[in-house]
Amino acid sequence: MTTALIPNGAFLNAELDFGLSMLRQVPVTQQLVVSPISVIFALAMVQAGARGKTKMQIDQAISRGAADGAVVDYYSKLSRAIMTSNNGTQARIANGFFIDKRFNISNEYANTVSSMYSAKIESLDFTQPEQAAKTIENFVSQVTSGKLQNIANADTVKDAFAVLINAIYFNAEWEYKFLKGSSSNRTFNTTNNTGRLIEFVNESDEERLYAEDQDMQLLSLRYKDPSYALNIFLPKNRFAIEQLREKLDGAYIQHMFSQLNMTSLRISIPKIKIETDFRLEEALMAMNVSEMFNDSADLTGITDSLRLKVSSATHKAIIEVDEDGTTAAAVTLFKLIPRFAPPESISIPKIKIETDFRLEEALMAMNVSEMFNDSADLTGITDSLRLKVSSATHKAIIEEQIYTTLPSRYNDSCKRR
Repeated sequence: MTTALIPNGAFLNAELDFGLSMLRQVPVTQQLVVSPISVIFALAMVQAGARGKTKMQIDQAISRGAADGAVVDYYSKLSRAIMTSNNGTQARIANGFFIDKRFNISNEYANTVSSMYSAKIESLDFTQPEQAAKTIENFVSQVTSGKLQNIANADTVKDAFAVLINAIYFNAEWEYKFLKGSSSNRTFNTTNNTGRLIEFVNESDEERLYAEDQDMQLLSLRYKDPSYALNIFLPKNRFAIEQLREKLDGAYIQHMFSQLNMTSLRISIPKIKIETDFRLEEALMAMNVSEMFNDSADLTGITDSLRLKVSSATHKAIIEVDEDGTTAAAVTLFKLIPRFAPPESISIPKIKIETDFRLEEALMAMNVSEMFNDSADLTGITDSLRLKVSSATHKAIIEEQIYTTLPSRYNDSCKRR
């Protein structure tokens, strides 16, 4: 699906190239649905707090190295544009930053993600991980109309500084619906030797947007809100999807879009419902977005009281296509942790110790012996008697109550317990 609401060719090229790079991380025979724009928005929120090499890698991936202000301006406008769909199309995008209530983020970062990306910033009690995870789950469920679940659990928030989320939802009817009785069962072949029987929806002699060249056919099926369309790329040579996937890039796709014309066609597309989990961390590292996962990550724009990194990245997406239209949803989650996770606590047990100390022997061993001898001179106390110290006694007691603390490097960010 594409949106034409923000006509910026450079950024659109970057988005398309980013999505193609994601697709190239899995074999063409593997069923897959991903939402590059969801991943990009999540990365844009990390980028807002990234510095140095960490920021540079994200910039290169999502904007081909555009200026910082241009990145924020473009994606903030795109976010607002997605939310202004028309003609019954439902398009929602939401960003969330859920932080352990013991910590704080910088005011500048909070202002950027809340004002530019409309992010919800919420402090949660991560020491109650099940409840915190439930809050995050509810956020995703509300945005995606319950299409995506089981995104966050207790392990998601355990030892986390924060959990950063993007969720996106799309539901739209075709501009021209397929007839209900038009469906038929046909074999869908993925290779010469592999195929399965699935249901197709069909139309004959209908005019739709279409383009082709020597390598592929492009069919663009618009929704009632014409800003959106489902674009289907089909290789001219059967089973040459891998070769086409390698050849495609943002500029090539945009060129094909410019060639679309209304053409009388016989259309047959599969009815589908696909939900997949994507190994996002591995994919991003292969796409040279690796620094944010390393101990050398620089996310000091988020907070300067802790050194953070992204410890895990999750992406899940679903798409359903039938005679009436399309429903799709996606979620991207980044877990941020301190590079050295704080221990849960340091506890000192309650103690009570009382001892007698053999002080005379200790003092004599420490060369304080003369005052114990007959030659001792204590005439400053009295000159009417000759004095000496005959014995020395020492007794001590200590009582210590239980207390809990965190290492000093966390004290600025954590409330004392």
